[in-house]
Amino acid sequence: MQGIAFCLASVLLSTWLPAQKASASKEETISVRGRVLAGVNYLTGYLRGGFGDHYEVFVFGLEPRSQGDPVAPVKVMYKFFYKTEPALPDSFLDSSKLYELQLLREPSCDETVQNLSYQKNEDETGKPLPSTYILRPLDGAPKDVLKTASVLPCYVLTHGKYKVLSQDKKPSASTAKPVGWKWRPFLSIPAVLLPASGFRAALVAQD
Repeated sequence: MQGIAFCLASVLLSTWLPAQKASASKEETISVRGRVLAGVNYLTGYLRGGFGDHYEVFVFGLEPRSQGDPVAPVKVMYKFFYKTEPALPDSFLDSSKLYELQLLREPSCDETVQNLSYQKNEDETGKPLPSTYILRPLDGAPKDVLKTASVLPCYVLTHGKYKVLSQDKKPSASTAKPVGWKWRPFLSIPAVLLPASGFRAALVAQD
């Protein structure tokens, strides 16, 4: 499928791209451990910023600090430059893997689970269409931590700033539970408006 791009105005809607900052060297990186809870599958592929940067979005559950504490979900935007850096591999979205991530806090893209779960659509005339559910909870991940009204703090992950610490042993094929989510084809892709904190953005469908 040929790449499809839509130029989008900077308006206030549900999904935010991180604000561009002039002095990235002053940003403080934090190290966290945890597991991926859900992926976010935008209809037209990756989010794209104004300087050639692309974003993939997922929900990450921070490892509890002490036994009995709940998992703390956060929103993570993986930033990469499409021509020189790879997207996340399909194997990354696996709740059986314990990761260590090096993240940058980005408050401008904080949002609720409800907003993150749905993508607003419109037709060629600008008429609103029903929203599409795009949150993809992973098989084996706890579902009760994703409360619709909860605000997810947003962080940015860059290429090479993650590693797998360990992986749970998976059940055999005879006892494994089937994954209930599957891709479904779309006959058409309507334009979608997303804001971009100070610059124009586009959604791009990759081949």
